[in-house]
Amino acid sequence: MKRRSTIGIIVSLCGAALACTANAQDDSLLRQASGTIEVRGEPHTFLAEGRGEPCIVTGLAMSYAPLFSARLKRHIRFIFVDFKSSWTASADRSIESTTMDSLVQEIDDVRRAFALDQACIVGHSSTGLIAMEYAARHPEHTSKLILIAVHPFWNQELFDTWRTFWQSDASPERKAALAENKRRMPDSLLSALSARDAFALRYVRNGPQLFYDPSYDFFWAWAGREVSAPMFDRYWKVIVADYNPWEGLLGNKVPMFVALGRHDFAVPFHLWDRVRAKMPGITVTLFEKSSHFPMLEQPRQFDAALLRWQHSVP
Repeated sequence: MKRRSTIGIIVSLCGAALACTANAQDDSLLRQASGTIEVRGEPHTFLAEGRGEPCIVTGLAMSYAPLFSARLKRHIRFIFVDFKSSWTASADRSIESTTMDSLVQEIDDVRRAFALDQACIVGHSSTGLIAMEYAARHPEHTSKLILIAVHPFWNQELFDTWRTFWQSDASPERKAALAENKRRMPDSLLSALSARDAFALRYVRNGPQLFYDPSYDFFWAWAGREVSAPMFDRYWKVIVADYNPWEGLLGNKVPMFVALGRHDFAVPFHLWDRVRAKMPGITVTLFEKSSHFPMLEQPRQFDAALLRWQHSVP
């Protein structure tokens, strides 16, 4: 009996080891490719990672590579491009000519460079508005639209809702955590840093508004990564000022998946209710223990919901 038990344990351990090895091999077999492509007439570096349907990521695309799980990359091939003409433009480069037209063109240049007739477009946060605009202008080249914690519009209504949602919904502990972060990292400190370091630390300071766990430190994700502060300033104040994409999207047939965090104080989840009423074909999933990064905060639930939707649409 003891010998059989020992054999059983050995078999179980071997089986577990083989399963772990298989999973490791699965992850190692996730196709990765890097190189350069031409975007807006200039060479741009890229990383393509995963298997399956190609999806182009908007905004600070390179920063999102570690935020999506290996499990998800077994079904989706993400294309991350270093958009050095805009989001990571060097300090000596003017971004004054950047418009929504040029940002949409960047995405289309990527699609053409990879010889894709259609591509899935992925957007997160405010730069997800570019993904929406791309789908509105080029529905024939958009297979799917994946929006993660994206604002449904960018105007005074959004800004007013930010304040009221925070005041009415945030717990006293969450508010206290934000106040303490602002005490430790005042504007005077951030203004003395480089653009990239200030951008990273601002995420840390605003963590209670952006993460379900108000103490979460997100510095690891942005630290050392290039970012153009003037570009973001122009984007928010000029390019998407009073922006509403829905005139161009109403009646659009592109399948759309929207992931929202219940505790996201940058994108109050109920703002999407009006859109859902007008476009019942949109799939909106609310993650109860997430804020602005459900793919990071609830990765298993996020992956399951997204893949279930992906497999349900043509």
